[in-house]
Parts: sequence; structure tokens; C-alpha cells
Amino acid sequence: MKLPLLKENNNLFWDINEGCCNVLIIDLSTQFGGASTRVLSLMQKMDPKRVALAVLENSPVAIEAARAGLRVFIVAENKFSGRIIPNLVKIIRRERIQVLDTQNPQSKLWGTIVAKMMGIALVSTLNSWYASEHGETSFKGRLYTMLELNTNFVLDRYVVVSRSIYDALIRHGIDTRRIDLIHNAVEINEDQKLESGKFSRASLNLPSEAIILVAAGRLAWAKGYEDLIGALEIIVKEDKRVYCLIAGEGELHEALDAQIKNLGLAEHVFLMGYLPRKDVLALIKESNIFIMPSRSEGTPIALLEAAALRKPILATSVGGIPELLENGEECLLVPPCDWSELAKGIRILIGDKFLANRVAENAYERVMRDFNVNAQARATIQSYNKAWKARNERLWSTS
Repeated sequence: MKLPLLKENNNLFWDINEGCCNVLIIDLSTQFGGASTRVLSLMQKMDPKRVALAVLENSPVAIEAARAGLRVFIVAENKFSGRIIPNLVKIIRRERIQVLDTQNPQSKLWGTIVAKMMGIALVSTLNSWYASEHGETSFKGRLYTMLELNTNFVLDRYVVVSRSIYDALIRHGIDTRRIDLIHNAVEINEDQKLESGKFSRASLNLPSEAIILVAAGRLAWAKGYEDLIGALEIIVKEDKRVYCLIAGEGELHEALDAQIKNLGLAEHVFLMGYLPRKDVLALIKESNIFIMPSRSEGTPIALLEAAALRKPILATSVGGIPELLENGEECLLVPPCDWSELAKGIRILIGDKFLANRVAENAYERVMRDFNVNAQARATIQSYNKAWKARNERLWSTS
């Protein structure tokens, strides 16, 4: 049975007379990335009486959700706190929650325990495949993958954002009937009133002829910023007009800062730190080229946002990126971890303005046509409904 929907004031609302689900999304992240952007975007398309968000105190996603006027519950001050379980139980009872949707490994762990205790449905949303994101041989990659796969004893449904994650689950024996592939989507409109002047060349103390490259995302191994900085060493030697602004924060900040200084790029490459989404969009809008040098990805929202802002895109052909945009027609794709190929891609987009404008316009049309937030929200609500139905069947079969 599909969940009946009502469209009102550009929002999707569940018809409450049809006995629809109350959902609590758990996002215990301490950094703001594409997964948190996805959550907030979806929540703004759903009935605020039926969906709420559980977060950590003073986390970026908590601040952004409150700023957006969403229903937010603080469960603890850190992701290892003993307060998380009792606070989640209180919220579930008080708000009559029927479905939990977890967004990262720690959220999945606590969500599994609470779903088992309370007998409610559990959905795990995978925004990346952890072994790929952190490295197949890394301790964190192995740990997070093991944690994900070993907390499925009460799982009712997976939501994945790319075909590569879908295929990874199948390789690990997950039944395809329990997986929903729902690509990320974006919505950028004039109502957002992006503050372009905030990141003008003058405000950034850059020359008027500066060619600005922008990258956005967590400062983590998966994002490949070491490769981008290496490529920029090549490019800046050729063209002093090139500058790169990297928006995001993470564990590699000090290492990347040291690499920038060691390569003599301190006047051309800038780590901007964490920026609110509105500022990231304004920064992208001021750029000449958006660049995503990732080593692993799901379906990156920042890439879709750059396309929606009609920016030429250079990215690596990893994860879900080739599913979103076609190489040579809607972007330029290069192999991951290859400084020379990244440099070559930058060189092409700077030198061939006709090509840059063509791929930017084609990408814009693709995103507007195929990656609509209303459709994403509709599919997600239907997935929640399937999870609730599966939970009932699971409990009935054991009673």
C-alpha cells in the first residue's frame, strides 16, 4: 500500500486519517556534511507533526535544524553518552514514534537497541559505504562496516543513496526486497537569497581576474583533498590566477594546512572551515569551477547543488557520481587519487569556456529534471511505510 500524500504550500503531508507513521530521524553526527543536508532538506518537505530529529547538543545539524524551524530533540552531549537510550525511549513514548531512521554508525547502534526495546520499526539510511569511505583496510572502515552489518537483527529496511551502496549490501547478503535506492536531490530557488557579495573577490582579498575553484565537504580521507592540493601545485605554477577555497571541517584540517604550506600554496588555497549551507551555496555561486576530488562518495549533495547553480563541475568517477552526471556532457570525470588527471581537468575547464558553459548548462537541466526533492520525500515516506508494515509482519510471525 502506498502512503497517501497531500501537497500543501509546496510541502508533502501525510494524510493522518490513513494511520500513517510517526518518524524519528536520528543524526548523531558532530560535523555537518551531505547526510545532514539531506535530512534537513527532506524534513522540510514532510509533515512537521509526523517527523522529528534526534541530535547531539550544539552539533551543527542541531543548530541548522533549529534555524530551519524543524522539530528537534536533544538526546545527549556526545555520541557515547549513557543518556542517549533513556532519552530516546522518552521521546518515542511521548511522541508515539513508530519508525526510527538512523543516519550513521553510532545512530544505528543506539537506534537498534531502542527499536528492540520498544518494538518499533527501524530504517538504516546509508549515505556512503563505510569500507569505501574510510578505506577498505582502515580500522574505522572495517569497524563501521562490521557495526552496520551486525546490527540488523531488528532492521526492517535500508535506504541507500547510490547504486554502489546498493550493490555493496547485496554482496553482503542483504535481500534486495529490503532495500530502497533513493538518490539525493536538491532544491535551490530565489527565495533563498544567496549572499553573493559575502564571498566576492574583493571581500576575499583576491584579484579581480582570479579564477576561483570551490570544493565543499568534510576534511576526511574519502574527500581526496590531498589529491586536489597536489593538483593545484601543478596548476598554480602554470597560472597564478587560480585560487581554491575549500569549505568544510574535519580531522585532516592540520594535515591539509601543513600540505598547503609545504607546497607553497598558502596564498592560493584556503581552508574556509565549517560554513552554514546558505554560505556554502553563496561560495559556490561565486566560483568559476566546482571541484570534487573524492576517493569515495554516495550521491553527493554538494555536487547537485553546484549543478543547480550552473557551475562547471570537475569530479572523480567514484561511487554514485557517474550515476548523477554524464562525463563529457554534464561534467568532467577523472580517476580518483590522480594529481595529474585532476590538474588536466582543471586546465581544460579554464581553457575551454565553451565546454565549461555547455557542461554546466547540461548538468543544470539534468538536476532540475531528475533530482527533485518532492519526489525524494515521497519515496522516503513510502519507504517508512514499508518498514512499518515489515515490523508488523515480523512481530506477528514471532508471536
